[in-house]
Amino acid sequence: MKLRHVMQERRVMLWNRILQGNPPSEEELNHELLSYSRDADEDERLAVALLYACSRIARGDSEAMKRNLLVSMLCWFSAGPRAEEKLLPQPLGGEPPRINEITGLNLSWREASMLVGSNSNDYSARKRLLECLQSTCVEVWRGLYGGSSSGPFGVGLSHA
Repeated sequence: MKLRHVMQERRVMLWNRILQGNPPSEEELNHELLSYSRDADEDERLAVALLYACSRIARGDSEAMKRNLLVSMLCWFSAGPRAEEKLLPQPLGGEPPRINEITGLNLSWREASMLVGSNSNDYSARKRLLECLQSTCVEVWRGLYGGSSSGPFGVGLSHA
């Protein structure tokens, strides 16, 4: 149980790096997570695969996809009941917020898009990101844990 908690803390640190615009390389992720995750339960492996996939997208060439990922991460990590004492952050002209600064804000896609400075009415951006994320998670899962199926990500890819 203690190791699981330590690994969760490491993942939060790595998620913060992605949020801050400094995504870890695959080599760093391998060093931090790979040996642990291979023996972990499926939930932990899913969390690791998602982290790898988001890091890969954040290091990619598409500025639009990076922006969409940032908007999604702001939504994901701010989820939960809105903390009354917390104010919405200002648009991200400077340094992006850390996870602990947005937790409890329960940002909508529209609010997060406005923070990032992207089109807050482009809800198709979310769909494009989720499609990219799903296929990237399948690639990552196969690379980390093997197998010829789509793994737990449920995309209709043929078996290789």
